[in-house]
Parts: sequence; structure tokens; C-alpha cells
Amino acid sequence: MMSLKEVFDRDFLLTHNIPENKRQQIKQECTNALDFDLIDPDPKIDPEEKIIVEFGKGTGSFGNNAEYNIEILAYDNLMKSYNNCNSFKGVKICDFILYSNENSTIVLNDHTSSIGNREKLETEKDSKTGITKFQKVEKQLKDTLEKLQAVDSLNEIIENCTTKICLLSYRLYYDKNNPTKATFNRGQLAIAKATGEDGAKFSCPDIEEKGFEFRRILHNYKFKLS
Repeated sequence: MMSLKEVFDRDFLLTHNIPENKRQQIKQECTNALDFDLIDPDPKIDPEEKIIVEFGKGTGSFGNNAEYNIEILAYDNLMKSYNNCNSFKGVKICDFILYSNENSTIVLNDHTSSIGNREKLETEKDSKTGITKFQKVEKQLKDTLEKLQAVDSLNEIIENCTTKICLLSYRLYYDKNNPTKATFNRGQLAIAKATGEDGAKFSCPDIEEKGFEFRRILHNYKFKLS
């Protein structure tokens, strides 16, 4: 059976009308670790930098209790090369695609962060776009899903998965005025603790109508893949 990367490399850019001489292969890393983190490195600084890092050291944490093989594709890393191509103009992109054939699971994953508290991600609007960081990530996940589902071979893989998640991983950094701890209110901690390794499920019709759940998870918790 072909890996997700092999199918992606063969069909994705071809379907979206990228000329053969401009097609690149997507970066892939695999792991069966019990716990691991992902981080989105800048390929301009170090194209060889790993996207799978030590648990707790990245911007999104994952748990894999059954030690299934997890395939991770660096979607953002690839797509930055095609921002100006007609097929992708105005299209937003998420950071990663996680896939396990063994566990029949696919997760589209995007990472964001804020200094201080979650309200900034939830309510603070960008002066240029007029949307919040959380809304921006929803758009990135939705657009990525649409582009994947437009490729028949990839959509077949997606349809055969029993677990289909669009996941927003967010990290809250220390408050500049209080370097000893990040600022959380009781409501934020209660939501994060209650949802734990499943993340919090939110309504997002644009994602749900495509057969996926939309979830958010605080970096203090690892998202359970198995």
C-alpha cells in the first residue's frame, strides 16, 4: 500500500495544475513514539530541521498509546512555494497533515499562540484582516481540506478514515509583565482540563459539512491519536 506521501507527491500538485518542472515533494517524517511534539521550522533558515521534536518542546503535543506508525506531512512547508500560483492564490494553508493507516485516522493540524491568555486568540482582531487568530486558523484548516478533497486519490484515503479531525493547537506564552507564569483564568483551565487529550469540540459548519470534527487543544495537553 502506498503511503500518504507517495499519493500526495504523485497526485496533489498535478491535480492543481502545477507544471511538472515546478513540482516539489512534500516533507515527511514518521514516528511511533508514545508522546511527541511538532514544530513548524522555517525552511529558509534550516531546510533539514526536524518537524518532530521532543515531547513538550514544540507547539503541539500528541499521544500515541498504541504506538501506531504516524505519518506527518509538512503541508505549510511545501505550500509556501506556491502562494502565487493561480490554483492557490488567496488559499490559506494549515501546518501539518497527520495520518495513520493502522489507526484509520487523519488530522489536519494548525498551530497558533498568544502571550498571556486565550481571550486574545478568541476576540482580538487583526487590524488588516478584521479576524481573530482562531478565525484565521479555521480558514486555514477549511481551505486545506478543500484542496485535499479535490484530489480523487487523496479524498478516497480521507473517506476511508474513521477518525477525521481538524485540530487547532494553541500555546499560551508567559506574560511579558509576569515572567514567572502564563496568565490563565479559571474558565480557560476548566475547559482545557475537562477536554484534556481529546481537545474541546467546537461547531464549525464549513468543516463539519466535509465530514470532519473541529477541535482546539491547549499545548498543556497532548492530543490523543491512539
